[in-house]
Amino acid sequence: TEVIPGKDQKHGGRMDFVLSQLVKNGVLESAAEGGFRLPQGRIEKVSWLDVAAGTAPIARLVNEQFSEIINVTSTDITDTGIKVLGDNEKEGLIFIKTDIFKMPFPENHFEVISAYDIMEHLTSPQGAIEECFRALRPGGLIHIVVPNPDTLFTRANNPRTTYQRDPTHMMPPIVSTDYFRKVLSGTGFVGVEVSTRGHAETGVHFRESGEELFKPEGG
Repeated sequence: TEVIPGKDQKHGGRMDFVLSQLVKNGVLESAAEGGFRLPQGRIEKVSWLDVAAGTAPIARLVNEQFSEIINVTSTDITDTGIKVLGDNEKEGLIFIKTDIFKMPFPENHFEVISAYDIMEHLTSPQGAIEECFRALRPGGLIHIVVPNPDTLFTRANNPRTTYQRDPTHMMPPIVSTDYFRKVLSGTGFVGVEVSTRGHAETGVHFRESGEELFKPEGG
């Protein structure tokens, strides 16, 4: 059974981060009581693509709170989300079954693309990142979240994490801070910021030393 998390839980925290960045970028404005609104004169809703969305928790959470200003399209290679959402397109809940490496969207289409807990399952994340770049509007925001295989928490095989025991984690050595910084920048993204949970200084460390706080296993 899946329960949509609260504001300070996993998906709620991710949603809040994206919303804060949209305000920072001028796409949204802060409103009373912690809310958000479109800038004056803008009519079009913010377009958000959540790839590899599974049961579409992000879309359901955003739609529940911000359906008047944000449209979320969810995709996955399975049809799980279609079964969960049902016939809800009229409510802005759109789910498309598609491959992340070849999505049926035109270039420069979305203002936000999120990819949560998917890159570590791919043998070649770079291809998926390039496809997201193609579908993202210039000046848009991409938010990627992956587990970090280089943390002591993960290396200790803590029973609270399934990272080491998950056979679908294809290439754990590459999902590290230096990998994503290089691939995102090489693809054409600018303003790349990388952080790791519990180590907010990752970006500062890189800017000051030119070296990553965490590196690939064996690197």
